[in-house]
Parts: sequence; C-alpha cells; structure tokens
Amino acid sequence: MPVRLVKQSAARKKFSSAAAARALWTGATVSRPSRATERNTKSMQDDEAFRREADELVRLYGELVRRLSNRGIRGVDELVAMHQQVRAAVDTIAGQEIDAALLQIATLLDRLRLIARALATLSEMRQALGITVDGEEFAEDEEPTVGAGTSPYRFDSTRGH
Repeated sequence: MPVRLVKQSAARKKFSSAAAARALWTGATVSRPSRATERNTKSMQDDEAFRREADELVRLYGELVRRLSNRGIRGVDELVAMHQQVRAAVDTIAGQEIDAALLQIATLLDRLRLIARALATLSEMRQALGITVDGEEFAEDEEPTVGAGTSPYRFDSTRGH
C-alpha cells in the first residue's frame, strides 16, 4: 500500500530503511514491503545463518578429529566407544573399593616421604661426622658389598674430629 510521506517525524517512526529516508527528503511515495517479501528476506537470512552455523560445526568437527588423531584415536566413534568401555569398567568397581585403594596409596606415600626424610637426615649426619662408605665410586644402581668382618663405613680422621 503506497504511503505519501508528509511529516518527517511520522516517516521516521514508520520506516527505518535507507529507501524510506531518501523518500523523506525527496517527497517520493514509498511502499512498505509486503509480508511475503519480509518472510522471504527473513527466510533467506535464516538460511544463511544456518549455513554459517553448519560450516562452523564442520570446522569444529575437523579440528576435534585432528586433535584426537594426534592422541592415537581414529575419530569420534572410537572416542565414544572408549568412553563406554571406561564407564563400564568403572561401574564394575565399587566406590568403597576405590576409596580404600586411595587411602592405601595415600598411606604408602606418607611412609615414603618419612623414609626419604630419614635418609636425608642420615646423609646429613654422615657428612657432619665425616663418615664415608668404602668404595663411594660404585655405580648408583649397585650396592657396596661388605666382606666378612668388615664394615662399609670408615671414619675420616682428616676432618679434625
């Protein structure tokens, strides 16, 4: 339906397009787009938005497959299968068993820390007293041997004790 623009304020309220603004200044007749045209335009915009989102999803999927393949997984299907296997395996273990194992691990770690501290203290004491182990040149992975009636420890009398 053609509309003759007479008042500037009314035209600004009714039309927001560039064509309506030009008509306002020139005094030309402007017709509103039909509802079908508006729907087609909206539909085209929706289609374009859909295509952009689909393209983005394809790019994301490609990146995901690339990252998985860097870790030795051959795709999303294999990842889902692995997830199901892990889930099934975890479901066969009772929560109490897991808690007990975690407690045992924590206890063992605490003991190892205590042993490490005790060994460090003994090493410091040995150095302070000047006590050395015969054959300190032995390889780190082998223990010094002790002959019958001999001690692997020797007092270093040159230290002035």
